[in-house]
Amino acid sequence: MKKQLISLLLILTLALFACQEVKQTTTQTNTVQQTKTEADDSNGNAVVKIQNFAYEPEVITIKKGESVSWKNYDSAQHNVVSTTAPAGASIFESPLISKDKTFSQQFDIAGTYEYYCSLHPSMTGNVVVE
Repeated sequence: MKKQLISLLLILTLALFACQEVKQTTTQTNTVQQTKTEADDSNGNAVVKIQNFAYEPEVITIKKGESVSWKNYDSAQHNVVSTTAPAGASIFESPLISKDKTFSQQFDIAGTYEYYCSLHPSMTGNVVVE
């Protein structure tokens, strides 16, 4: 009886660790980069969705001279405020973006642009311009 109980506890422990490993792998997979061709708006711009108080994808890669459009799917207003820009590039700030509204920004200088929502600072993202 003790052997069966110990075996059952061992199996449950291994199953618990296996579930945690799957959860960690899934979380890491969800932070993949998106390229422009994966989601374009009607103007051909790459699109970052604002939903569930997050930018999706968090990192988007485009070519120099292309634009990114941020579309808000949340009922709360958000904005896009850059905190860093490559040498020679200007930082930018969108107006407040209401539900179902869009803000677009063109990127002419290669490098990484970091941004966040000033109303919800935990929301962050990056535009990588090649």
